Amino acid sequence: MKQLVVAAGLLLLSVEPSIAQDKALGQQQAGPQKITAGTANIRPAKRVLADPQWAELKKQLLIFPKDKHISIVAISEDAEAQDFAEQIRKFLKENGFEVDDGVSEAMFKPPQGVVVRNKTDGSLELIIGPSQ
Repeated sequence: MKQLVVAAGLLLLSVEPSIAQDKALGQQQAGPQKITAGTANIRPAKRVLADPQWAELKKQLLIFPKDKHISIVAISEDAEAQDFAEQIRKFLKENGFEVDDGVSEAMFKPPQGVVVRNKTDGSLELIIGPSQ
């Protein structure tokens, strides 16, 4: 009987018990777990801001007003989101925006992708969620 192992909405792998048949005795014995997978997606692909697929995001980021401070937040348990947030922070800084010296971390269930929020003090906050 196959079991599916799912984490964060991704099928990691399928596990099924293997049956070893002893030909000499004509008996079947349950063996150790056998792991099979056509494609094993352990985690979503790493987002790299320099990749052409992010050209539109970079164009949108450059529209932000340069007179507003920008803070960037990523979910603390998601190393990939933190890395992508740092890439965005560096990109904004290199393009003359006023950004924090680092990415803030928070524990919350963020929306997927990148979200912009206007804060009450007039600054902007970018929330970097998981890629999937």
